[in-house]
Amino acid sequence: MKLLVTVASVKHFRLSAAVDPSHNVSLEEQEKVILQFGKIGKDIFTMDYQYPLSAFQAFAICLSSFDTKPACE
Repeated sequence: MKLLVTVASVKHFRLSAAVDPSHNVSLEEQEKVILQFGKIGKDIFTMDYQYPLSAFQAFAICLSSFDTKPACE
């Protein structure tokens, strides 16, 4: 997934799935991004997600980034 953001924001993030090193999994699979969120305009954001997250779960995680972050503002 390529994050297509055009506006700087402290709310941008990517979420990757954790993979147990004992499993024989490729490096590409270990670094798979399952959720990304970013700002693309004034009050306009983008969210990309994939399995194992549902739309509801992804949206709820993204909403949590709007909680106050006093250290970042």
